Amino acid sequence: MRNFWGQPVEFADLPLWRKTLIVLAMLSFFAFGGRLFNREVDIYVSAPSAANSATAEIYPVHVNHGYVRYLTRQEDADLAFWRAVTPAIVVGCIAGMALVWVTYRSH
Repeated sequence: MRNFWGQPVEFADLPLWRKTLIVLAMLSFFAFGGRLFNREVDIYVSAPSAANSATAEIYPVHVNHGYVRYLTRQEDADLAFWRAVTPAIVVGCIAGMALVWVTYRSH
């Protein structure tokens, strides 16, 4: 990868604090992105595909290419929270990794 000044920068050339920030951002990226993916897969395989008023699973959500599954109010709120928060965290992690890497300038 090249920095802002056009110099090639390898990961091994970075100072320890920059390597640490990049690794932490990568771990956060996979932790938060994986959490949302895992939640959506769990809903796809375990939630009913028809509303069930006996179990209060009456809130429709679209998962896995538009398939409709029904959740309880609490499950729906939990999924809505993760869907709202995860993109900002994931994009922030990617931007942070890139910024820390490309702003390095060797002397």
